[in-house]
Amino acid sequence: MSTDASSPAAGPAVPGAVTPDEPFALERTGLDGLADRIQELGGRPIDTWAIAALLESIGIRDRDARERFDLQDVFALAAAVQAHLPPPSAATPVGEPDVLPFRTQARRVARLSGRGAFFIVPLGLQLLALLTLGVSQFAAVDFTRRQASIVAIAAALGFMASSGFGQGLGYLVPLFEMPGKHNITQRLVWRMLAGGTLGVVSTAGVLWGVCASTGAYGGRDTRIALGYFVLVSLQALPQAVLYLRRRYDVMLAGTVAGLAAVSELHHATTLPIYAEHWIGLSVTLLVELVGITILLRASARTTAGAMRLATLPHSRMLARRALPYALYGLVYFVFLTSDRLVAWAAGSHPLPFWFSTQYELGLDWALGAIVLALAFLEVSIDGFSGLLHPLSERFGVSGIEQHNAALSRFWRRQLALSGGLMLFGGAAAVGVEQLLAHLGGLGPATALASQHATRWTFAGGVAGYALLAVGMTNAVFLLSLARPGPIVKAMTLAAALSVAIGISLTTWLPYYTAVLGLVAGAFVFAVLTASTVRRTLRSGAYWSYAAW
Repeated sequence: MSTDASSPAAGPAVPGAVTPDEPFALERTGLDGLADRIQELGGRPIDTWAIAALLESIGIRDRDARERFDLQDVFALAAAVQAHLPPPSAATPVGEPDVLPFRTQARRVARLSGRGAFFIVPLGLQLLALLTLGVSQFAAVDFTRRQASIVAIAAALGFMASSGFGQGLGYLVPLFEMPGKHNITQRLVWRMLAGGTLGVVSTAGVLWGVCASTGAYGGRDTRIALGYFVLVSLQALPQAVLYLRRRYDVMLAGTVAGLAAVSELHHATTLPIYAEHWIGLSVTLLVELVGITILLRASARTTAGAMRLATLPHSRMLARRALPYALYGLVYFVFLTSDRLVAWAAGSHPLPFWFSTQYELGLDWALGAIVLALAFLEVSIDGFSGLLHPLSERFGVSGIEQHNAALSRFWRRQLALSGGLMLFGGAAAVGVEQLLAHLGGLGPATALASQHATRWTFAGGVAGYALLAVGMTNAVFLLSLARPGPIVKAMTLAAALSVAIGISLTTWLPYYTAVLGLVAGAFVFAVLTASTVRRTLRSGAYWSYAAW
């Protein structure tokens, strides 16, 4: 918490706040005035840390504390202000909040879990189209291993290149949308989409240079791969906007339109499969962009009063604030694909990365085992966010330990529920596979599912994804308290460990042992984030104030 900077701490402007732009306001304000201002902003703060955070939010620096109040720093000033606050009232008796009726809770959990599980719907549509129509937007039943390898590496890099966009957008947009600055939100989204597009094109240029200089891929293979890379990346950008605004209907409409275009071209023309895919991806992109345009314009028209006069901050400042969240999105997807890349690179093949159907099937099967636990993350996010304000009102200064203990209990309860869902999901995945195999419902996949490589990958994938789900549960608590930094560090270490272990194992053992790198990395991520959450919630009252 640095306070010696010449500008006030970053944060939303507060009408009437003491800022360097109002130099005389501070000089006319004594400790009693500061105490009144602090109470206006946040009621009676829980401790001096909370007071210090509020003082910084209105522009008071260490220099102001020294020059105006003859105190060492903002923390010393916070202690002095606390002495001028009214005496704390007795803490509300500790007890659990009122319990909602079971039916109400069930509806809430179902609604939020459905939102959290939406990510599986587009993937399900792609798989359904592949099985029924013989083609999806990324694959075809008659793909050769070479074709599948080119598309797989391009898609993986495409999602990786755009993965930070959604997290950065998810942090910035609410800063302007929640106060009602919808016209500013519209400009922000389009500016970010333009920046994201420039980043994708620039990355494509770098990849072209790498392939040309190393000769890893031939000219035709490089052109095909970059076509998929650019379209996959660009399609992910508007999808992040739509997901943030919870417009799943537009996302579904775009996916269905793209699949319909690919199917029609595949069965009615003689175009190359790559061209069919590119046209289908372009159709989806167009539908999503049209949907975003309509939605943003409609929202911008609702901007009222003085909010119409708001201006968008400088791009450099926006980028600096969003960078930690964008890095989190990037390292998350790097980790998610690291074991695949190691497995595909193992051995001697015609291309640097050689797609393995057995490995992919094992991981996809394992992912199905934790869908419920991943969907439950939305419930945890909503529950924790909704808990912060009521707890701050229930407990006074003398109840700070009970306040923090209640947050810790909620965290442990969410971990236990997620663990139960993972156990249930793992058993269900095995049971469904056995049933479908017995009934012949897996078709050609039956032989693949019974192979040793697929079952080994499935077992390791379930363990790795389960540990990842634990880490993600921890991460949502840290993100809710505006602490992305520890998550980025933990995930970066997890990705590096996954690659190092995967390469070491696949050098001497079969390629599918790369999944053990996923397990090791996810274990480290889960342990590090759990340790950080535990320490953070011990001072949960401070961090909930500081997150403002």
